[in-house]
Amino acid sequence: APAPAPALSSVTAASVLVWSPVAEASRVLCVEPVSIAALDSLLATLALPLLSVQAAATVMLLRALAADRVPRGLVESTKTAFASLTAAAPDRSRALFFWILLLHAAKTATNQQLLTEIAKAQSDLFADFAELVFQAIPQNASNEALSAGLDAALLTSHVDFGQENADGRIAQIALYAYWTTLAQIASLARAWWQDSCPPKLTHRINNLHPRLVSPLLIAREFAAIESCRTKPAGLVVQTRPGPREIAASFQVDEVTMDVVILLSEIYPFGVISVSGTSDVLSTKQLNWSLKMQTFLMCQNGSIMSALQTWTQNISKHFEGADQCVVCYAVMHATTRQLPDKRCRTCRNPFHAACLYRWFSTSGQSSCPMCRNLF
Repeated sequence: APAPAPALSSVTAASVLVWSPVAEASRVLCVEPVSIAALDSLLATLALPLLSVQAAATVMLLRALAADRVPRGLVESTKTAFASLTAAAPDRSRALFFWILLLHAAKTATNQQLLTEIAKAQSDLFADFAELVFQAIPQNASNEALSAGLDAALLTSHVDFGQENADGRIAQIALYAYWTTLAQIASLARAWWQDSCPPKLTHRINNLHPRLVSPLLIAREFAAIESCRTKPAGLVVQTRPGPREIAASFQVDEVTMDVVILLSEIYPFGVISVSGTSDVLSTKQLNWSLKMQTFLMCQNGSIMSALQTWTQNISKHFEGADQCVVCYAVMHATTRQLPDKRCRTCRNPFHAACLYRWFSTSGQSSCPMCRNLF
């Protein structure tokens, strides 16, 4: 049976009448398999103007999402919540809860069409979401007032989501939704920050990130590096929290490669600097360092994933594998595949993903190098 819903100590007598749909849904969730219709009914309870009921419904829906049970109306309901957003507290909390559900669905869903719909909704709504977050978090809010929002277990820790201090709770929910978004879809957030972030939000980011958001995200990255049990042989990584640096050294065939990654104080925004040195392969190391920087700035992968790809490129180079003449890497940063496609004319090697991107963007089916039909 699922764990009990968050405490409802401040729900008034009148509120108990609207709690019944959530209670009924809770009983339904104890039965397997859970019907999607039941989850859609539970999704509808997020329209109720009570923070405690919205929080309880969200917790139960998160349990269903963990089992890849996604309500049919999740994407459309999220769009509707943002389209009908007002300054009223229930509207703001509802939109934030829907966004959190969308994030979790993106992590657990296996249906490719649904994942595509979720990604499009996140892209379309991100600017509205960022605006909502910084409206919900007061400019003068102290670290102590917001600290609960940094807890990954905020929605399952049985905090009181009653109506008292609703604005304070919504600020914590907004901070929770914000940092979990940056941890999961950083590339989308960076694109928004670089291309369309309004100056007033840039100022808020420069204030909020160094004191709360960036230290948390950097600490999570450092913890993932230190706890990783699949580090390649020959790779030594040091984390330096003070200067926000990761120093890595990789030795293969008596050749040592070094790289230092410097994170911005408003990470994941700002510039991620990658500098590398090598005993002998200075040009190759420069290419690999640039590829790592591109990976960190444009993809959602972790820093540890970038380091693993870096070591794989070096290892494959010493094994004699060819590098792709489009991206200049042996191992593709996303697909982790070798360049196994060759032009029949010039015999240059390509990653399948790089070729697909070339064909899609150029509108041609010719070789990127010799321009003969591929």
